Amino acid sequence: MPYRKNARILAEIYLQHIAARRDFFFPGMRLTDAGPLMVTGACVLLSTLKGRPLTRADIGRKLGVPESTTLRHLRALINHGWVHKQGRFYVFAHGRGNTPEFEQYIESTCTLFKAAVEQLTTADQKIRAA
Repeated sequence: MPYRKNARILAEIYLQHIAARRDFFFPGMRLTDAGPLMVTGACVLLSTLKGRPLTRADIGRKLGVPESTTLRHLRALINHGWVHKQGRFYVFAHGRGNTPEFEQYIESTCTLFKAAVEQLTTADQKIRAA
């Protein structure tokens, strides 16, 4: 399998990234419990940054999960202070995103992905040269 090293690099980066996200957003929570919340939270964050907040039904459709599951995730995100409800819409809590800790989290995540790109580029060059 010529891309075995790339697969290993991607798996390592993926696990490092989700563990770091869990540690930042939901410290102490099991990764398997935090994962679905992080996906829902990312959906809310993206829609907020685009200026097009979503309803619970919109989020459920986008993620392909039942509304009851979406509601449970949104309630957990609200309880952790990452999401607010405005009318029918759910938005990312801007106050949580405007902190030095959040900025540091974003910078460390960018560094992680830049390192992954460098590793993948090097591995790809070696595969093509072989």
